[in-house]
Amino acid sequence: MLAMSGDGTGVREAIASLIAKKRHIGNDVVLIPAPLTEGEGFLSTEDRVMDFAKALCGMLNGPGGTIVFGVDFALDTPHAITGLSMGACADIQELCERLIEEKIAPQPPSDLVSFESLPVADESCLLAVRVLPGPMRPYAILPPFKGYEYGALLFYAYEAGKLFPMDVSRVAACTLSTESPLEKMETFCDERITALAKGRTPLPLVPTAKLVFHLLPLSSFEGRARYDLGSLEGGFSVPEWAEEGRFSTQGYLSSYSDYSYLLFRYDGVVEAVDGFYLKPKRNGERTVPVVQYQTELMKVLDTCVAAYRSLSVPSPVYASLALVGVKEYAVPLKTPRRVWRIEDDIVRLPITRAMDDLYSFRDRQTVLLNDLLELLWGASGAPAPD
Repeated sequence: MLAMSGDGTGVREAIASLIAKKRHIGNDVVLIPAPLTEGEGFLSTEDRVMDFAKALCGMLNGPGGTIVFGVDFALDTPHAITGLSMGACADIQELCERLIEEKIAPQPPSDLVSFESLPVADESCLLAVRVLPGPMRPYAILPPFKGYEYGALLFYAYEAGKLFPMDVSRVAACTLSTESPLEKMETFCDERITALAKGRTPLPLVPTAKLVFHLLPLSSFEGRARYDLGSLEGGFSVPEWAEEGRFSTQGYLSSYSDYSYLLFRYDGVVEAVDGFYLKPKRNGERTVPVVQYQTELMKVLDTCVAAYRSLSVPSPVYASLALVGVKEYAVPLKTPRRVWRIEDDIVRLPITRAMDDLYSFRDRQTVLLNDLLELLWGASGAPAPD
């Protein structure tokens, strides 16, 4: 059965952007012409099946993403969102499920790939295939395929809006990877902080310093987590941090003006980014408002834990804090006539265990927020208080 999830606004916005750029591959969305119309058979759609297989493997081997059917193509260029009938969507889903079962190795768990129909005008819909990063990389396409009848396994990667074959060194590196879930968390946070430092955000933000806060359920890094976020719409906002919300291709995105956002991803990871409290004052002074952030992070934690309970996200949950673009920012300490300033542009608190039990997390919550103070003292060169 096809599932209806949200109104598809985030997916449609990503598609519109790709159409305007005359591209079919974006940073987290790949557009593919419909591989069949009602009545056509499996073999007559071989080229489109191969396009889907390449995109699927690339996403499993990379950061995940969304594959979309229902966009009209002309000369291999997308030019309009036309949609498909529900019957055509169901046929395509059946074809894709068969391909995953017969042609993808190792066999990805069923909860890594989900199918959703997103309504379009005139009772038509887009078929969105959402793919999570796979835990058993590298994933490959099994021959035979048209043009590959006698070939070996085919490996594809998907990075920075590009889909390409993996060379031997990439496959070997992927095969030899033995990262534990905690190491995967560290890698994820490092990659996200690096991207944010370069201004790559899910929506445009004012170019100021940022505080970055991640909540990281262990289950999200064991390759089997995906949640229906439909129940969060309209009820997932944090005062003075993120208010207006919508679904995006990555999850549920709440934003506050163009300074802050909170992204609750489909795999349960939360990314909260704020630049409002770090914007320079009128006199040019740049300060990290420690007390204000303690208050606001408490609100974020309360909201996210409530959502975790509603979605039955399992414990434990880890957390990470970082400051981006804060070199020479003042740390408001109480030492008379002394101003401590942060010495590095990026400061990151190592991942810490935030809570073992979603129903009794207050002690760890206090410790977690107090760690921010220690982070700032260490970053500014100031001695931590006794």
